[in-house]
Amino acid sequence: AEPRVVVFDEFHFGKFVNGYFTGEYIFDIHPPLGKLLVYSFARLTSYSPSFDFVTLGQPYGLTNHVALRIPAAFFGTLAVPASYAASRALYLNRVAA
Repeated sequence: AEPRVVVFDEFHFGKFVNGYFTGEYIFDIHPPLGKLLVYSFARLTSYSPSFDFVTLGQPYGLTNHVALRIPAAFFGTLAVPASYAASRALYLNRVAA
């Protein structure tokens, strides 16, 4: 998956995912659902928490970064039919949905 460098959300979420893997506590004011979903997908794949998220644009090298991008792609794609279904459930016509 391109680009093979750290992008915005991966920089933030990657630190939390690594913390979940290692048991390190990281304070966050936001609810953890998104980070836990990324962690779950990373756990199912060969992601290694050894990568340090130091800066944006940092090359991943041999780290499996696709595991961090799958949840965003999956749920982002799922959002389109879900919003259509919700609009139809609110009795909006097809054009408005």
